Amino acid sequence: MGRHQAGHPKVRPRRQTLIRPLTSLKVLADAGLIRPYRPSVLLQVARTLHGWGLGVAGGYAAAALRMPDQLSLIDDIGTLTFSEVQQRTNSLARALSERGVVEGDSVALLCRNHRGFVEATVATAKLGADVVYLNTAFARSELVDVLDRGRPRVLVFDEEFAPLVSGVAEGIDLIVARHESGEVSWPTLAELLQTHKPVNLTPPRRVSRTVILTSGTTGSPKGVSRGTGSVAAAVALLSSIPLKYGQRCHVAAPLFHA
Repeated sequence: MGRHQAGHPKVRPRRQTLIRPLTSLKVLADAGLIRPYRPSVLLQVARTLHGWGLGVAGGYAAAALRMPDQLSLIDDIGTLTFSEVQQRTNSLARALSERGVVEGDSVALLCRNHRGFVEATVATAKLGADVVYLNTAFARSELVDVLDRGRPRVLVFDEEFAPLVSGVAEGIDLIVARHESGEVSWPTLAELLQTHKPVNLTPPRRVSRTVILTSGTTGSPKGVSRGTGSVAAAVALLSSIPLKYGQRCHVAAPLFHA
């Protein structure tokens, strides 16, 4: 049976155990993510990530500490800094909490690519609730099936999908993310942001999950959890795609693909 017989696990050489961490550090350093910061800032970031984790809630909170005035996102409305995203998602999280969203609940999104999609995702994560991304190409029957099975506490949707949503989301709190008309029949994200203070929240005990839906080629769409973020996932991405710190990336694909 050779040197490594049953019952005698192979011992990994010490050098090999060091290669992966060193390789990961090099990838992160080459991307510009390992940078010098004041000790006080590093301490705040460490505390933030310890409390919020490595998901979107922790990521945006840490970014607001490290680079509050730097550009976070651009959409057709304008720009937002990391500090602005942090404050706006605090307000929205408080609004969702007031509407009954608690840890373990789910909030479904039926939105195009814009700030409302990002803000609803981060705000939901701050409450320890799960974010369910709905396909904007869903047929009415597919949407009915997904909502009946998942029963999200809240559905955030763009006004263009109102004909699809009306009558199929009974018992689900509805919030409009983007709208073109002057008035809509439901509360809007803009209204909720204006009526709730951007006070920091306490990290939830439960870590939020991101749920995407399968294409439904073998039946109705099924939810698949993407879990939370990790350093290993970041290293895997950056080792394949040469993104650098401070670069702007145009997201052309629908965000609901995660």
